[in-house]
Amino acid sequence: MWNLGGYEADNDPSVLLEHKDEFLFICDKILDGCTDETIRLNAWNMRAKILHAEGKTDEALDIYKSKFENWYVTSGQKTEQLFAKDTEEYYYHLRKNMFELAEFAADKLGRTVFFAPDLSVDEKTERSLKYVEALLRSFEETDEDLFILLAWSFICRMENDIYYRGGQDCNITAVMDKNLCASKKLTERMKENPVLYHLFDGRVPGRSDNDIFAWTLDYHLNTVDDRRSELLKDPEYAKVLEKYR
Repeated sequence: MWNLGGYEADNDPSVLLEHKDEFLFICDKILDGCTDETIRLNAWNMRAKILHAEGKTDEALDIYKSKFENWYVTSGQKTEQLFAKDTEEYYYHLRKNMFELAEFAADKLGRTVFFAPDLSVDEKTERSLKYVEALLRSFEETDEDLFILLAWSFICRMENDIYYRGGQDCNITAVMDKNLCASKKLTERMKENPVLYHLFDGRVPGRSDNDIFAWTLDYHLNTVDDRRSELLKDPEYAKVLEKYR
């Protein structure tokens, strides 16, 4: 169902409507007989997406309000609250939650910059560089790992959107430079901070050491993407990569 419907975001309404009967049949079967809450929520999510595609957005939003929990009742929050505040376990999960929420928030900040309707790609690039520099300065001035995670998550999102959504070579090169810088500093701090290190368990493809920087550099150097392959021929782009080898 989801492989046809388009997964979590950017679903094509015409595809949802074309497969409406099939998808709703599957959803009904799940909701009538399945007890796995995650699978059930996926069924409710598909129902909401179909309602939105039909122009019934208020009904779709009602599903999200009634069937999905808010931020304060997540497993992470409840795990943190399980422990007394003077215990090592509490402080571990407190930091873990802070890092997870910070990464999520920084990704959202990147999206708010990129999808701002009144900004050109050059202005989005300029703003992203300004923001990431401020976060990197905060990291250097405070020695707080939160800021390097914010910087990395934000600029990682910006590079992705600028690359895939209309950025010129110069835009991509500028944000890639900061992405590599942030990922290098983040990887260095992960070696000293077990909570930060384990935040990336299972998330760095092909690496058991959670080395975000090594993976990022390798991804840019050994890409199979046609456009990035062409970018490797650009002197400025290649110069940035050489700086981090």
